[in-house]
Amino acid sequence: MWRLEAADGEVRTEAFFQSNDTKVFLLFFPAVKTPLSEATLSWMYRTAAGYSFEDGAGVELRFPDETITSGTGVRRQSFLLSLTSSTLTRTVVTMEWK
Repeated sequence: MWRLEAADGEVRTEAFFQSNDTKVFLLFFPAVKTPLSEATLSWMYRTAAGYSFEDGAGVELRFPDETITSGTGVRRQSFLLSLTSSTLTRTVVTMEWK
């Protein structure tokens, strides 16, 4: 696992290498919770492919998978939003090759 902390937040990455599967996770945790505009929230809710509730105070929005151009991979992205303050809490990008 690798991590970097800066004034605007923390980035973490973790990779798993198995014989038939490779996964890389990239996570961003913003330092300052800035409320998202209603237009941005509306777009995110409309575009999301799925959602789940987390800890009763957040909703994780999952976006449609994208094919990675190099090889046979898939890119997934999700955002964790606070339900009480409409702020971005976490961004996760996952890349997987088989």
